[in-house]
Amino acid sequence: GGGGGHSAAWEVDSGAEAVVDRRSGEAWRFDHAFGPEVSTSQLFGVCARDVVDSFCDGFNGTIFAYGQTASGKTFTMQGDGRTDGVIQMAVQELFRIICSRPDNQYIMSTSYLEIYNEQVFDLLSAESNEVRVLDDQQGGLELRNLTAKRVTSGPEDILSCLELGDRRRHKGETKMNERSSRSHAVLQVQLESRCVADGTVRLSTLNLVDLAGSEGLRHTEATGERRREGKNINRSLLALSQVISSLSGDARTEKHISFRDSKLTRILQKSIGGNAQTVIICAASPAGCNHAETKSTLEFASRAKRVKNRVVANIYSDDQSIIRRLQAEIDRLRALQEEELPRGVDHGT
Repeated sequence: GGGGGHSAAWEVDSGAEAVVDRRSGEAWRFDHAFGPEVSTSQLFGVCARDVVDSFCDGFNGTIFAYGQTASGKTFTMQGDGRTDGVIQMAVQELFRIICSRPDNQYIMSTSYLEIYNEQVFDLLSAESNEVRVLDDQQGGLELRNLTAKRVTSGPEDILSCLELGDRRRHKGETKMNERSSRSHAVLQVQLESRCVADGTVRLSTLNLVDLAGSEGLRHTEATGERRREGKNINRSLLALSQVISSLSGDARTEKHISFRDSKLTRILQKSIGGNAQTVIICAASPAGCNHAETKSTLEFASRAKRVKNRVVANIYSDDQSIIRRLQAEIDRLRALQEEELPRGVDHGT
């Protein structure tokens, strides 16, 4: 993140992969630490490319950026129109891999949703329909009413969905950021790859997440609707932080992990401590005026580093894949039938 003209209170020691507090000398060590001179392309190559490669092999993947408002999350994830962000690079890498494997057959779709004031909206629907977050019969998550656009030609199919959804996403101005994201956004890519040689099918999901930034009212000076949005953003980020704390072992006596405390943690449940390869990019400001917020971000990153996911490839026989797809279609049709029937009518089995 930028320093905004204030003296720097933090610096990066790239040799030690650490962020150093210049006031106290305390060092925070991570898998990787990047200063402002490092490009998004370099960051992607070091941190995120492996997630996309594994996604093409049947592993679920998630990449998300976390940090205070105006720290550079959206720039890192989506670029600025002149420079690509992690999302654009991930999509390009995805198609580069697919094109290098002509013996495989692929079915791909994409969805784009936002979480705004604890409601989930479909960014690919002209009416921005509200999405219902439900448990499915397999113990997973169903995002009902969420549009899934079939991807048939190339990267532009996904990137055009990203552009369309961004125009519909809630944004607003605060004192810290002229175009502040007022919602969390999740671009989701579903991939089914079939190996012609042995008939195995791999099913995987890739989540590319741009979180809204945590906000301190003393910095944003938000009022009215902006203040309400900020409170909901902070509440969902607190839920995320508490889930991370529980999973990292900070709260050893707490047996229940409260994924249901927010829509954000519920949607990302599989990505946090579940079956997904997850990269968290924490964006932080080096400026002295943001010292407390940056320290909070580093504390979050330290806890997240200790979370261990259990990652396995989602591989099925060809017959299993067909059964799963038919079961999903049956569940979808049954849900539609139940919504259309008048309440109180017993429609049997």
